[in-house]
Amino acid sequence: IKARSLKSPCKSTCRLKCYQRFTKDQREGIFSDFWREDRDWDSKRQFVVSCISSKPVARSRKKDGSKGNRAQSNKFSFQINSCEEIVCKTFFLNTLAISEMFMRISQQKTSKTGMVE
Repeated sequence: IKARSLKSPCKSTCRLKCYQRFTKDQREGIFSDFWREDRDWDSKRQFVVSCISSKPVARSRKKDGSKGNRAQSNKFSFQINSCEEIVCKTFFLNTLAISEMFMRISQQKTSKTGMVE
């Protein structure tokens, strides 16, 4: 089994320009903090959930009155130098080397108080 490794940042076409705002050292710091030996899976899920803020979809363009595909929009961020930096989804997932499924399951396992169950 291959060890987890830091994946490449988002592409140069990224609207948020995440790849320019973070150094490789900062990304490696976030990655190594997330994959520390003493962190169990629940604390990893809690970290992921703490970096995501969700809100209801602002606008839906369905004309027939049926529900759209999404119920909420997600905003991803990392804390750097006590400042919250918003990043794109690709940058977020690749920096932590996690899958979209891990992110979704983490959100589903979160209670109303914001703690992972």
